[in-house]
Amino acid sequence: MLNYGLMRAVPLFSTLTDCELEKLGAIAEKKCYHKNEAVLLQGEKGRDFFVILSGRVKVSIQSPQGREITLSILAEGDFFGEMSLIDGSSRSASVYAIVRTEVITVDHERFNVFLSSSPQVSIKLLRLFVKRLRRADLQIEYLAFHTAKGRLARMMLDWIADYGIISSEGVSLTIPFTHREIAGMLGASRESVSRILTEFRDSGYIQLDGDGLTVYDLEGLRKMGVS
Repeated sequence: MLNYGLMRAVPLFSTLTDCELEKLGAIAEKKCYHKNEAVLLQGEKGRDFFVILSGRVKVSIQSPQGREITLSILAEGDFFGEMSLIDGSSRSASVYAIVRTEVITVDHERFNVFLSSSPQVSIKLLRLFVKRLRRADLQIEYLAFHTAKGRLARMMLDWIADYGIISSEGVSLTIPFTHREIAGMLGASRESVSRILTEFRDSGYIQLDGDGLTVYDLEGLRKMGVS
């Protein structure tokens, strides 16, 4: 049985009572995956629901020609494998650990029984599903209609909304992904990402500092996000 204090640290379960957390801990299991290890594979039968305790994973799909496209990068507190909770169908994407990653995993049948007695978790899951669908719609739009420069600007604006810290100089944040990971999400090359970031810096929009940056011209970045 998992310690329910561990479960409470997960945003999805943070509002549960001690009794509810104890029930969930009784059916949950903690697993660890090493860097580059596959957690799920596209096309395999889906049964488990996963919540990330620590680390990061990459969600990707592969074309018949072997090209990989990164759909998203998930980190601590995020979840995946939720589609199997609804239809039990094959996995629609693969998930790989980017770094050493610990997860909570629950069999979908047991989790569905738990959800039936904890409607607040069901409601929170539905809200998070909708949020993901909206982001997926935006990602499809930007991949289809915008340049790599515009897509990166839009992604940076999302980072600012999620991670940005306002200061007297501008908005500062730590870039949560490597250039290779960003390139996978943009459908671009790592070299293109580095070049565009340099262009943003030279144009005065941002200042790069290791794995962080400060945005000096937020309005300029917003204009780039529609290019």
